Amino acid sequence: NQARMLTGALLAMKTIASEPVVGERLVEIAEDTNAPTVRRTQALLALEGNPPASALSRIASLATTRTLDPGLRTAAFDRLTDLRNRDALTHLWPLIELAATTAAETRERGMATDVGLIISGPEGVSEVLSRLPSDRSPYYSSQELNGYGLAIAQMNPAPMELMRGLLGSPNWWIRIVALRFLQHGGSEEDIARMEGLASDSAATNGPDWLQLNTVGKVSEHALEQLR
Repeated sequence: NQARMLTGALLAMKTIASEPVVGERLVEIAEDTNAPTVRRTQALLALEGNPPASALSRIASLATTRTLDPGLRTAAFDRLTDLRNRDALTHLWPLIELAATTAAETRERGMATDVGLIISGPEGVSEVLSRLPSDRSPYYSSQELNGYGLAIAQMNPAPMELMRGLLGSPNWWIRIVALRFLQHGGSEEDIARMEGLASDSAATNGPDWLQLNTVGKVSEHALEQLR
């Protein structure tokens, strides 16, 4: 009963979360390491649409602390998205630059990069993508790269010329982001550009590519979706 009452109280605070004193209190609850994780997460959920700008670095810390509960961190990432403040990028770079070796790490990097793209906007796409790791055998998931392409395609305005140009990137993962971008936001005039990568034999490397084991096969799949 007490837990249900607490949940109700936190949800009720959502209606007045724009009040500075309420927003600050909710952030304090989210930061309270002695509080149950569910309560901390609910506090962040109650801040939906109204996180206090003054708490950006504190919310970013919750999002990027890798030892915290995944649900709590996801709620914190969502609040950073609400803030749309480029100052959060300095907190996100270490995760965006994470050289993943597991599916869990690609999801982690994906969350940070998606938020980084959203808050940086069209003018920041190039910088965010340039921060992605490029070691000898970079490990990216299909879902991760598709997510980046979709996030960029949903921008207004979308950086069409930049993304078309990235079809010629020397990095296979960037070419795939460009393909997925055009899959979601391209037009008939982009079909010929995408067909130009149909013979690209660069191998994909990650946990969920299955038959899409080359850039060329990803290009064919993206064309099917666009058509």
